Amino acid sequence: MYIDIIESAKAIDSRKIENSAVAIIDVLRATSVMLTAFANGAKSIIPVDSPAKAFALKKIYPEYLLGGEEDAIQVKGFDLDNSPFSYTREIVANKTIVMSTSNGTKAIEGSKNANRLVIASFLNANAIAQELKHEEKITLVCSGSNNSYTLEDALCAGYLVNLLQQHQPASKLSDLAISLSSLSSIHQNDIQNFASKGNHYQLLAQKGFQKDLTYCFKKNRYDLIPELNNGVIQII
Repeated sequence: MYIDIIESAKAIDSRKIENSAVAIIDVLRATSVMLTAFANGAKSIIPVDSPAKAFALKKIYPEYLLGGEEDAIQVKGFDLDNSPFSYTREIVANKTIVMSTSNGTKAIEGSKNANRLVIASFLNANAIAQELKHEEKITLVCSGSNNSYTLEDALCAGYLVNLLQQHQPASKLSDLAISLSSLSSIHQNDIQNFASKGNHYQLLAQKGFQKDLTYCFKKNRYDLIPELNNGVIQII
């Protein structure tokens, strides 16, 4: 097994994506929201890279829910924001959700030519590692924020590397995978506290999303594998 990491959506390189199993990470908050929606019974999620595309789908399929954000705030005209607590069973069960976010759905769009693409976060890291343990090449794509590296995604990627190595101790790692594996190990007992030093974390805290922040660092809450196929994410 070879494990590589891409530090942000902007840094996605098609050469790294080709012939690779990709796990998209956007801890704060898109992939954490997707996991929560599926845990509460959502049927499927369609990721798009702009609100305009979301509204276009809504015109064709008025029963779809629109969810996501721009600059961390709910898009005007969307049904849902980007807080996991908005995606309750009463609202999302058996529904298709079209999601557009500033970083996570753009990372998905940029990685869609991978051999396979799954959705990862702290919430389902163990399940993802178990699912991918037999892949020959894995690329962990950190969505980042505003085209930049973020601590929370880096720490989650490092955590996933460590979990994958438990299954495949002889795995070969890229230099970034080695670095983030070590970073995650050093801070395994204070991951949220360390991540709180990051700019993106602090921005969300300033906007009043502290409850979301605490939730998104809960490890292995769900044994779910959301996977993208033909532009639609569903639980496999």
